[in-house]
Amino acid sequence: MRAVEIERTAYPQLKGDIPDREIIERYTLEPSEFSLVRNYRGDQLSLAVRIKLFQHLLNHNLPLEDIPQKVVDYIASQLQTLSRSLFDIRNSKFEQTMLIRRYMEFSSFTADEQHELVEWLIKEAEKQSHLVDLINEAIFHLREIRVELPAFQHLVRLASSALHEADRRQSELLNGSIPTEIKDKLDALLLNEYRYQRTPFYELKEPPDAPSASAIIQEVQLLQRLRSIGVSFDALKLISNDKIKHFSEIAKGYKSNELYELVPETRHPILLCFIYTRVKEVTDNILELLFRIWGRITKNAERFQNEYTIKRDEAKRQNDDLSEQFLEIIVESRSKDEIVDKIFGLHSYEEYKSLLDMVRRFKMPKREKYFEVLSSQYSHIRRFIPLIWENLVFRSNTSNAALIRAIEFLKENLNPSVPELPVEGAPVDFVPDDWDKQVFTRQRSTRKVLSISKSMYEMCIIDQLIDKVIAGEVYVEDSQYYSSLEEYLIPMDEFVSKREYYIQKLRLPDTGEEFSRQLMGELEELLEFMDRNYDSLKPYVKVTRGYLSFSRIKKKVLPSRIEELTDLIKDRMEPVSIIDIIVDVDNLIGFLDMFETIGYKEGMTREEKAKRMIATLLCYGCNIGPAQTERSTEVSSTSILYMRRRYCSEESLLKVVGYISDCQHNTWLAYAYGDGTGFITDGSMYSAPKGSMHTEPHFRYPKGKGIIQLLSELL
Repeated sequence: MRAVEIERTAYPQLKGDIPDREIIERYTLEPSEFSLVRNYRGDQLSLAVRIKLFQHLLNHNLPLEDIPQKVVDYIASQLQTLSRSLFDIRNSKFEQTMLIRRYMEFSSFTADEQHELVEWLIKEAEKQSHLVDLINEAIFHLREIRVELPAFQHLVRLASSALHEADRRQSELLNGSIPTEIKDKLDALLLNEYRYQRTPFYELKEPPDAPSASAIIQEVQLLQRLRSIGVSFDALKLISNDKIKHFSEIAKGYKSNELYELVPETRHPILLCFIYTRVKEVTDNILELLFRIWGRITKNAERFQNEYTIKRDEAKRQNDDLSEQFLEIIVESRSKDEIVDKIFGLHSYEEYKSLLDMVRRFKMPKREKYFEVLSSQYSHIRRFIPLIWENLVFRSNTSNAALIRAIEFLKENLNPSVPELPVEGAPVDFVPDDWDKQVFTRQRSTRKVLSISKSMYEMCIIDQLIDKVIAGEVYVEDSQYYSSLEEYLIPMDEFVSKREYYIQKLRLPDTGEEFSRQLMGELEELLEFMDRNYDSLKPYVKVTRGYLSFSRIKKKVLPSRIEELTDLIKDRMEPVSIIDIIVDVDNLIGFLDMFETIGYKEGMTREEKAKRMIATLLCYGCNIGPAQTERSTEVSSTSILYMRRRYCSEESLLKVVGYISDCQHNTWLAYAYGDGTGFITDGSMYSAPKGSMHTEPHFRYPKGKGIIQLLSELL
């Protein structure tokens, strides 16, 4: 059984030092509770304490003598009775427990309830693989069906056993669905021809290199190697995506010989999930490398454009000054000879020739310089972009598929000896206005396309494709983070089964027509309000050609001393290094110890690991890059990349984020979030109940391998 700390779960517990505010919020008796206690003939103080304690802990396991005295004192003051130390009395505890169960409509955790919970846990464990999450789901489930919570360690044992049983069942299910020839191919990955030769499995785990053309080519070759294994993933439809990731993470933590020593019933499903996940990961690596290379190219082009603009402005200033001097000479001179003498007295012939060359050199519009630099990089892009068109499949998430048709059109005309593309049948709708002049040669009068530059057409496709993939308008097959929007939806059968439940919970209309009527009613109320208050709103309302429009309401005038108060607050708030914050948090909760290597072992002291891990979190959380982090922390960029690859697995990051979140919920700030089903970001608070889509990854923010972006938000 895996060890789980209670602080990392949602299991309710009683803290030793309870703030007064929490005591008031949690232990104030309701009128119905007063009535129940007053009508009780036994010890009313102990009954009242048990009632409030059960509402918090959802069980009767805590002895009365372990309850903080300040809680007892507060409840006694409400009952207007003397406070005293409380002790468990067997008969009295049984009587009060039964009374509380009837009042709260809760049942005890019997053997039948345990059997039902185990079956429920096994079904839940088929969908997720983290023990802490499974424990939390069990707590929410028992609270929902109004059953008392068992002891924490007992619940951990049940969840751990259910997780193991679910893994075993799904491994057997997968293994029975994998054909024998595929099993042989999977086993071949773990074997090498010579004793000290690297196995194919080891090579398939290699992380990508730094962004470059050769890095993309290597990743494409790795993708081709994964696909050439020739395994079918149809069997994986039998299990959830979370289980697939779980089995894949297990494979990454093993060496080839260790994995080969596992029994076939376990080894083959793990390897199949690993291959499936690696195909998606490598596809995403190719896209990420493309994004970074293109970003580097466009930034370089913008830099040249800005430098060109500065030089052009300087040339224009010199030209204007010279023109002004010429006009002064013309106005003040009496003859043409005098004009010529004065003009050549200002500068020599060679200087005038140099100035003319400079003026002609900077006649190009600044945006033209941007595209000129982009065009110079086409030969570099052509090293790898044909491989991307050949090995990645792009699809549209919207009805507008012009960009996808353009990619297919380009693939049909990839002959490198032809500098132009055929005009007939070429998709043109996806080309933005600023690219149009670079891509097409048009007839001036009719704007008909006469020719298409192949290089700029392809670079425009790359530019638009990256924007639309990040925005979610285009998806990539076999991708994990840039997949179809349909993959973010729950299965239709699950949606239908839970639809009525969530409609009632969210208090939403049952049909679309009813929802439309509700919105129309709200709109009519707003229009009636505007009609009644038209005179007061008149300064902000305007009717133009029969259309109603509103101007911006004037900004609220702030108090005159607000700037002075702001400055005083700034003076008292000393700046704190983010590195100091990470170190302080680690000293308090020790979260850096939760980052574990994916390898077999690691010969590194805790101090050295903490130093490197802090630098890695700073690097990717603040998005400053390994090179800049090395200059700031004196931790080499090589070490930072090593820590990211070896320690920052998705599973480790999820554990750390969950642990930090749980620790934060124990601070006073957590009370601002209410009951724990909400979160605050960018100054706004959102509801996030269990299973909410607000807590899921969003398709518009897929970059950063999922969890690094969460660290960035937290930092």
